[in-house]
Amino acid sequence: MIKKRIMFAIKALGIYWAFYIIISLIFGRFFMEVAFNFFLILPTSLYLYDIVEWILRHMGFSTDLPSDLIRSQWIRTIIHYIFYSIHIFTVSFLLTFFLFSNDHGSNDEDKS
Repeated sequence: MIKKRIMFAIKALGIYWAFYIIISLIFGRFFMEVAFNFFLILPTSLYLYDIVEWILRHMGFSTDLPSDLIRSQWIRTIIHYIFYSIHIFTVSFLLTFFLFSNDHGSNDEDKS
């Protein structure tokens, strides 16, 4: 059962990033940030951006100086994407407890 839940979460993560890439190429990154991240997985990701920014500030990535922002922008983006991936995986995995809670037909998978 755990294997089925992890596979579901990995598929959900892949679908999320596929949609992210396709829709951001078509509509732009602003549409993705606002529409997809804040409305599709609302309310769990409402404060994710602020939490990641808080972590980055405590890691030493300042947003005060333009040179710091330009120099660390790629690191900032990578860290944001890592946190979004962890978030989507966690939400998808927790969602499986509701989706597969009545799935008693796959007891053979648990024994193997």
